[in-house]
Amino acid sequence: MHCSFSTDSDAAPETQVLSAIEKGLTGITFTDHLDPDFPDEEYMFDRDKYFDVLLPLKAKYKGKIEIYIGVEIGLRTDQKDLLQTLANEKPYDFIVGSVHVVDGFDPYYKKYWDKYGTEVGLRRYFETMAECVEQMDFYDSLGHIDYIYRYAPDADRYPIENYAELIDRILKVLIQKNKALELNTAGWKYGLEYPHPCPYILKRYKELGGRIITLGSDAHAPEHIGFGFDKVKEYLFDNGFIFYVRYEDRLPAMVSLNFPLDKKIVVFDMDGTILDTLDDLYDSVSYALSCNSLPSRTKEEIRSFLGNGSRVLIEKSVPAGSDEKTVTAVHASFTEHYLKHCADKTRPYEGIKELLYTLKGHGVITAVVSNKPDAAVKELSSSYFPGLFDLSVGASPDVEKKPAPGCVNKVLAHFGMDKKDAVYIGDSEVDLATAKNADIDFIGVTWGFRGREVLEELGAERIIEKPDEVLKFV
Repeated sequence: MHCSFSTDSDAAPETQVLSAIEKGLTGITFTDHLDPDFPDEEYMFDRDKYFDVLLPLKAKYKGKIEIYIGVEIGLRTDQKDLLQTLANEKPYDFIVGSVHVVDGFDPYYKKYWDKYGTEVGLRRYFETMAECVEQMDFYDSLGHIDYIYRYAPDADRYPIENYAELIDRILKVLIQKNKALELNTAGWKYGLEYPHPCPYILKRYKELGGRIITLGSDAHAPEHIGFGFDKVKEYLFDNGFIFYVRYEDRLPAMVSLNFPLDKKIVVFDMDGTILDTLDDLYDSVSYALSCNSLPSRTKEEIRSFLGNGSRVLIEKSVPAGSDEKTVTAVHASFTEHYLKHCADKTRPYEGIKELLYTLKGHGVITAVVSNKPDAAVKELSSSYFPGLFDLSVGASPDVEKKPAPGCVNKVLAHFGMDKKDAVYIGDSEVDLATAKNADIDFIGVTWGFRGREVLEELGAERIIEKPDEVLKFV
């Protein structure tokens, strides 16, 4: 939203805040315009004064509404260095990058269309946008990607599909650079049948792998704050999205469209669910087998052996018929090596941290349980996910290994949670059995050590392909 710091708004900042509170919004982000050397008008403001005004409002209304301080910077390839400096000079929560100037003209005005005509004018706009997103990285979200259709003469004669190649070029850069795409509801305000982006662009963004959507009404007056927000949930759902993203300190956090969430606690498996530990486990098993002059195993074999703890992993890895002494020796070699190399190649799965931030932001308790030793589970969860798990539980003398429900029951008892308020997330048959034994709901993940086919054969009813899909079921 904008206020009087933007040249095209007369709304006092506090008036905007009070309007947002009256309309029941829980958070807003000011994104006033910075467009150096804008044609015919000056779209710059005093950034020191901006913070001097907005920070006291943030404090004054804390508890009633969250106020974030952002900026909307006009993207121009001839000003890359200046724009980068503007982006870096203040601790903004969020930066929208938008194209307002094409070849020195503002497409809002008739003289742009007189120069180019509609077909070329639209094409030059998208070409300019593609060049901007390719050459600049300082923004978090690309603003109102197709807003130019508000102003194009006879726009109905030139459907967005005519520019599919350029749209794909833009969207692929956003996805590659992990940038968001703004859902700007002002399209509805201007009488269009859709917001920005239109359904074609939004669906195409999803098809190409895009997942990060920010939400804004682009309000320049108090009466327009939150305009069309009542339609957003259906619009995003219809186009394949289940959350949007807000930014604080330039960091994204997902906001579920299912809010408030039904579940109060989410319990995660570790290996194959939140951490990709396969390579380090494989290396340590290979080392242990080699040290004991035993034949090696393939990585896929090791993958299939995981899920029941390290002792069972070694029992399955050694040749059939190996005696207890051999198993014990190999397990000792494995343990010694793995303790030293457990973090060499281990990494969180993509999207897990963002999911955890989202759950925490919605007040959901998060826990992790594993058949690894309790000390190792605590160390790994704190190292890779600092502050994101409320409790970590591993194998110990007083907790049976999964699929026994002891670890899950310990978590629920610790927080005084009812089973109906919990869900368990894992990747294997052991995890599904653990959830059944604990009598709580289960979500299976396909990115781990088993895959969809195994989970379906086991009868898992809820299976997801990406972490953010958890929000469908919690």
